[in-house]
Parts: sequence; C-alpha cells; structure tokens
Amino acid sequence: MLEEVRRLGLECQLTRNRAELMVLPAGVSKGTGLAAGLAELGISAHNAIAVGDAENDHSLLAAAELGVAVANAVSALKADADIVLAEADGQGVASFLRGPVLAGRERVHPRRWRITLGTLADGTPASIPASQVNVLVTGVPQRGKSYMAGLISEQLIRLGYSVVIFDPEGDHAGLGRLRDVLVTGTGGNPPSAEDLARTVRHHSGGVVVDLSAVPAGPRAGYLDAAHRQLEAARGATGLPHWLIIDEAQLPLARDARAFFEPAAAGYCLVTHRPEDLRPEVLLAVDILIALPGHDPAGRLADLVAAAGTMSHAAAAALLAQAGPGQAVLVDREHPGTGVIFTIGHRETAHMRHWHKYSGGHLDPQRRFYFRRDADTPTGMTAASAGELEHQLRTCDEAVIVHHCQHGDFSRWVADVLGDPPLAAAIAAAEDAVRTGTAGAAEARAALTTAIRQRYTGT
Repeated sequence: MLEEVRRLGLECQLTRNRAELMVLPAGVSKGTGLAAGLAELGISAHNAIAVGDAENDHSLLAAAELGVAVANAVSALKADADIVLAEADGQGVASFLRGPVLAGRERVHPRRWRITLGTLADGTPASIPASQVNVLVTGVPQRGKSYMAGLISEQLIRLGYSVVIFDPEGDHAGLGRLRDVLVTGTGGNPPSAEDLARTVRHHSGGVVVDLSAVPAGPRAGYLDAAHRQLEAARGATGLPHWLIIDEAQLPLARDARAFFEPAAAGYCLVTHRPEDLRPEVLLAVDILIALPGHDPAGRLADLVAAAGTMSHAAAAALLAQAGPGQAVLVDREHPGTGVIFTIGHRETAHMRHWHKYSGGHLDPQRRFYFRRDADTPTGMTAASAGELEHQLRTCDEAVIVHHCQHGDFSRWVADVLGDPPLAAAIAAAEDAVRTGTAGAAEARAALTTAIRQRYTGT
C-alpha cells in the first residue's frame, strides 16, 4: 500500500485499526472528525467524552475532555486513556453511560488538561487540574492574588476552556491581549445578564466583565443575576466551564444571597477575606492557593490547616517557609500535605502593575525608602517599580548591600506592588549578597535587569 501511494504521488497517511490498515487523506483522523462534528453542533470539546478500542482512536481520545478505553482495547490506547473500563466493547460503553462519572458522583482529572502554577523546589511543575475542581486563591492584601487569578485564566483560555472573569477593580483588562478574550463592561456599562450568557454561548474563549466603574449596590445585584443566568446556561450548554470571581467576599459573603452551585465545580474564588465567605462555599473548595504574609491572627494558617487536614502549627510552619514570589498549594485529595511553589510568569500584564510602573502615585506610607543602614536614610524614595529601577542604578553600593541583606527590595515588591515573579527574581539577587556570592555591583545589575525585563521586556 505504501508503494502504491508513493507511485501515485498522493498525500496520504496510513494508520492501523487492529488487523486492518486504513489509508486516509493527510490531516484527517477521528480526532478531526470529532472536532468538526462538535463545531457543527456548537459543543465544546471540553464537554465531550470519547470511547475507543484501537490504534486509530488515539486522536479521538486526545480531542475530547475525557478519553475512555474499553477493556479489550489495544494496550497503547489503554495507556493513553483517562479511564479504562472493566468491560469490553458495547457492554463496557453501556455500563459507563449508567455509571458515576456521567451521573456526577465521580470526578476524573485528565493528565493532559492541567494548569501550571509555577515550579516546585526540585524544578518540577506545580500544577492543578484544569476542570472538575473549585479553587480558592487567598492571602493577605497585595501579595499577588489577582496576579494568580490572571495566571490561571490565561492557561485555561489557552487550553480552550470557556472562562468568565468578574473583575471588580479592573485588574484583568490585560487579558484582552489574548486572541480569544473579550473585555466588556468598561466605563460602567456591563452587558445584561442575558446578553452575557448569549455572548458566552457564541464566544469560545474568555470574557472579562469589568465592573470597576459600577457602584457597589448595583454591582451586587448584577453579580447575582449574572450568576443565575450563567448557571442556567451551564445546565443547557455546558458553558462557561469556569467562573472566576475576584473579590469574592463581596458577592459570596455570609449574609449575601448571590447564587452559588458548588456541585457544578469550575469556580475560582479570589479574596483576602476568606472568613467572610459562606460556610458552604469554603466546604466546596477542592484546591487552596495561599499567598502568605503578615497574619497575626493566624486566620490564613487556620484555613490551610482545615483544607489540608493538618495541625495549625504545621500549616503556620508551611506558610512561614514560603518566601517572596512563592505560595502554598493544598489539595484536599492529598490530606496532611501542602507544597510550596514559586509562582510562574504570566503572558499578559496585570494592569495594576503597569499603572504602578508608569505612574508612581503610591501614598508616602507605601513607598520604598532607601537607607545606608538602619539609622541613615538617604532621602531617596520609590513610588513604582520604574522609580525603584532608576534609584538602583544611581544609589551608593552601601545602600544596595544594606537592603539586600534584609530582603527589603523583594518584600516591598511582593507586599506593595503585588508582583510575585519579580519578587522572586529580586530575592535571588538578595540571597547572593547575603551568602557572599555576589557583591554590590553584581546585585545592582541583577536587580535592575530583573525589573526592566519584567515590565519592558528589555
């Protein structure tokens, strides 16, 4: 057959189907057929399950959210499948259709659909499932919660999930630079709840609803109506896959009546006040991402302890070990454990960071004050990342050494600018000074380069 294809000069591909050989036009497979059929029906591949048994089913399983192999499938397909059934052929399919996965009693997390949050200490990715979970991002103010929400949103959109981001402070408009993202509501005119649901139905990527110019009272009513419309749309079409709610303590507070359907999964809640969330909201959280900081009341440690099924002391110790640009990840599927990871880089800008880079309008009490030592101020200050970079290029070496030894630069970037990756890069330069592996000149170069690359790409 290969010789005949060669003789005719055809563009064909040969693939096996157990004992048979199939000759197909180039670029045509069961996977492309599934994609075409789903597009015709207006169904997302992330709402599809594919079942197969032979070599030509690899592309089919890869094209769907869940790939299933029957018990008598070829070994290679079983190895690729997310689920391997206990029964063969049609009997296996029939049992699966009646089983707990389609009934919603069992969640499956495919290996190929995951969100990478950053890196663990050993350099391996820190990742979480991209579907069938509820996520809570929390921590003290200005430690990068909205940044983390944007990082999660970017990856979900790149993976082809339908995402709606409720943005009460205008932090996520930068996501509009992605090809499949629509930013709406700018200027205080968000779409009606009905129009939002229709937009999601016909728009395959992300929708950012900017509510920063909507007063608090109307905003609460809008969120309530939008939640209800979107959950109704989910029930009918499966879309959107994710609802990302920044400042979630406002619509989901203990005394609020905003709609919330935890069994649906696909919620990412972002808040610095998790204690204000309704109890059923906290109980529905599968994955906790905690950004540590000054927490004298120990509330964050209490939350980590509860989510990770560990003691308060163990949770507090875990949070204390996380440095600038790092976070703690807790998964309820792995009780008694939690991991520290370095937060990854985003593809789009967190708009609050850009404003602080270019504007420099921080209040005096939040600015960085340069000192030669603990008792000798220089009179220089920085009100933005840009001003910090400028002062670092011109200040005395003694100033750089003093602040590096105390970790002041990275702490300010993390606590005030809320930029975890930049804080991590700056912390590495500070560590080099503390350990004696770098001097002031090397630290100056490393610090200024890190800031320029982060905000200007140069």
